[in-house]
Amino acid sequence: MKYQLTHPNGPRDQTSSAGTTVLQAYGRTVLDTDDAETARAKIEAEIRRLPTATWEWLNQSETNALGDLRVWQVLPGTLPGRGRGFGWGFVC
Repeated sequence: MKYQLTHPNGPRDQTSSAGTTVLQAYGRTVLDTDDAETARAKIEAEIRRLPTATWEWLNQSETNALGDLRVWQVLPGTLPGRGRGFGWGFVC
């Protein structure tokens, strides 16, 4: 299964829809003093930790230097049913 998430550039302390901005989702190592290129490099390094993830930067402009982020991840369609008495299960 392939799913897609789009993370808008927004403040780290945003409380509505928490966890959806680029910095909330992948900005663990980004400092407030980092420029846009450094921040993107750190965010991309964080995404690379996910074995099946790909990404693209969107909507970069003078007013949105970091840009928004679209991430795709592929997950297996079946998962082992550990400890439930089932061999394998299908994810729908």
